[in-house]
Amino acid sequence: MEIHKINIIQKFQRDWLNKFPWLSYSAKDCGAYCRICVLFGRDFGGIGDQKLGVLTLQPLSKYKNAIADFKKHSTLNYHALSIVKSEHFCASYEGKDVSVDVQLDSNLKKQIAINRKKILPIVKTILFCGKQNISLRGHRHETGNIFHQNSDFIENDGNFRALLRFRIESGDSDLNEHLQNSNKNATFISAVTQNDIIQCCGDIVIKKIVEKVKKATYFSILADETTDTSHVEQLSISIRYVDSDSKTIREDFVKFLKVIDLSGEALGKTITELIEQIGLSLMNLRGQGYDGAANMSGKFKGTQAYILKHQPLATYVHCYSHCLNLVLVKACSVQPVRNTIGIVEEVTNFIRDSPKRIEIFKNENIKHYPNLNSDTLLKLCTTRWVEHHEAFIRFNQMLPAIVSFLEYMIENSDGQILTKI
Repeated sequence: MEIHKINIIQKFQRDWLNKFPWLSYSAKDCGAYCRICVLFGRDFGGIGDQKLGVLTLQPLSKYKNAIADFKKHSTLNYHALSIVKSEHFCASYEGKDVSVDVQLDSNLKKQIAINRKKILPIVKTILFCGKQNISLRGHRHETGNIFHQNSDFIENDGNFRALLRFRIESGDSDLNEHLQNSNKNATFISAVTQNDIIQCCGDIVIKKIVEKVKKATYFSILADETTDTSHVEQLSISIRYVDSDSKTIREDFVKFLKVIDLSGEALGKTITELIEQIGLSLMNLRGQGYDGAANMSGKFKGTQAYILKHQPLATYVHCYSHCLNLVLVKACSVQPVRNTIGIVEEVTNFIRDSPKRIEIFKNENIKHYPNLNSDTLLKLCTTRWVEHHEAFIRFNQMLPAIVSFLEYMIENSDGQILTKI
């Protein structure tokens, strides 16, 4: 039995003329044209003024994807300009002429409104990721079609693209139309565009902070140099000021600055340049706070000394948080304190390292504290002293339950476990 492939020839549909008022059919050329672009358009258009093709200089004679082709043509800029020209021509012919300047200005406003409508959901998605502190992209850079052709597609292409699809599935018709019909280089969802939007958001935030600082007049600068996970030296800069509206002291982060020269003079110059760059006056600087490192706190060549030369009223204060950290580090070297920290850490790890022991401890804890919401111990964080503080408070609260747990383990455990107790 032979199976022959049947070629179905699609023809021009009359109802297309109603759906797309600018569409016309040429019996001579056996194809479709956009009569508006034919009469009022140029020979060149699009990105880089490329020579135009189907629907303008050539007929569209293949109708397999005709509807999609018509919709895409409707969104093109040169098509919109041709429509404006045609409307102006008709107005002139009917005696309702409007000046060219007014017409072009009106068209420009329309185009700006359309572009803002397209990019608004994209900006909102980026802001959402920023507020929730989640990354936009994954470990790989995705540039393909955002619409998965395969419904079984399971690879994660990042939060940003996934959230855009979620918006479309939730009924965002404007975003759907934009991504379906726009050219690949005009979707506004590339990594470069994402970074540009983030930069614009950052500029707006800094502008609002500067407005509040100017309203307060005087301010202090806080800075700390550190190395990030990619081994790049960065200077973190914040501004401390009194909010005139809420009458509260605020410390607002301003910027991370990449630094190469870590000398006091170089860091001081970086700070003063940033102050001027964001629109603040060094004359209103009244304080500076850094850690106790020599390049920051040095009396003659430190950052604070450099800034004092340019603004003698900017009093230097050794950061209290760094001072507290130094005190705590010194206190931890005292033997009784060191032994206590070691015991708390060992007991906590012993309980938490086994699901079975965790369950036993929970049962003992319920016996002693039936109304206590917390039922586990906290691990000691190696970098945050606040976490140490919470861990010690929890350990002290549960001490009777811990003793009961250890007694139970002594009575019901083998020799290997007993060596750890």
